[in-house]
Amino acid sequence: GWHRLSAKPQQLSRAMPASDGPGLGERAIGYAAGGAVTGGLLGMFSAGWVDAPAGESALAFVGKRSLGHASTFAAVAGIFAVSETLLTEQRGHSVVNSMAAGCLAGSVLGAREGSAMKAGFGCVVFGAIQGIGGAGLWSYDH
Repeated sequence: GWHRLSAKPQQLSRAMPASDGPGLGERAIGYAAGGAVTGGLLGMFSAGWVDAPAGESALAFVGKRSLGHASTFAAVAGIFAVSETLLTEQRGHSVVNSMAAGCLAGSVLGAREGSAMKAGFGCVVFGAIQGIGGAGLWSYDH
């Protein structure tokens, strides 16, 4: 099931040595590109559910919406990749790194709207998602 916890609580804060994985630039570009593609597709999909504003062509509306979502998702994913990579290089592998990176990346959503409350909410939600994933709560048994 989806409820299996594979990490013991004492393992969550214990840092493990960093491995030789992709570098900072490679991870940032890869994550940002993936975020841009995902955001662009989501923007195209969401534009289909809303009428274009009066005087704006449907194509321009879809393009603007796709670009907006793509840039937001790219920023969130890129910030996550950079912050998690830097933390892992300094501290070694730890779910705490992922939680902190998730918090920072999630706060981008509220910050882009100029809302400290939404930034804090994004921080908590994205950090918690990374913590739950890092604790193995979303692993699937066949």
